[in-house]
Amino acid sequence: EESRKKYDKYGKAGLEPESMMDPKILFTLMFGGGQFTKYIGEIGEDITDEVNENELQGDQFEEHFEMKRKKKREQIGELSQLLCERLEGYCNPKTRNEWLKEAFVEAKELKVESFGVNLLHCIGYVYVSRADIFLSSSSFFGIPSLIKGIGEKAHIFKNGIEVISAGYSAVSANQQVINEQEKAKQKNMFLSEEERIKLEQQAAMKQITALWKVMKMEIESRLREVCDWILRDSSVSASKQQLRANALKELGTIFTSIPKDQAVKIDLSNFTSEVR
Repeated sequence: EESRKKYDKYGKAGLEPESMMDPKILFTLMFGGGQFTKYIGEIGEDITDEVNENELQGDQFEEHFEMKRKKKREQIGELSQLLCERLEGYCNPKTRNEWLKEAFVEAKELKVESFGVNLLHCIGYVYVSRADIFLSSSSFFGIPSLIKGIGEKAHIFKNGIEVISAGYSAVSANQQVINEQEKAKQKNMFLSEEERIKLEQQAAMKQITALWKVMKMEIESRLREVCDWILRDSSVSASKQQLRANALKELGTIFTSIPKDQAVKIDLSNFTSEVR
């Protein structure tokens, strides 16, 4: 919460060196400003863990991955419980209309956060997709569910391609900055401040876009597990599972109804930019 206040007031400069030591804080501020945590949990763990894993040796690997698996199970459980509670208002017919109104208000509030619209669409897509697969599994011998499942796999494959493409674009942009500086140096010249800032901002934009693509994959993967947990919960009746699926689809539809052209402009100097 303190980091959030510093970021809001001072931007990049407000993040003290000790805060910069933990990339998770930076990722949280960049993507959703901490306001989406109840839906997606902490993000950027896969990236930061990969860096730390390079320092592990011998038996440390097994201990580390076992700890990772345990932490992941706990996080999925916590997010699943939070989502069950979030959907409960819809499951009760007496509070359903009020629940729908509150969901629209919440979506409008969340859209103003950094990458808010992107996150709403990311979360909403998974909610609708997993709900559709569940709801169609009992009709026509489950064939519609199978078809929807294939569509989801195609979506995951497309995301993977986008990650690779965005990563390549970011590397190319960085190299362009270096090349332009070298060209100017060979001519005993220097890039003007305006040219340098323009190139660096272009490179930063592509780096942030690539990072978002990676974050999106991590978030969607986590949410699929959360959705499956609440929809396949054997501790509740089949009718309750059905209600949860309908509620999940409604919430996802509301989240994805926020127009993408309402994406909020973000200052590049504060690590982000407008992405549509």
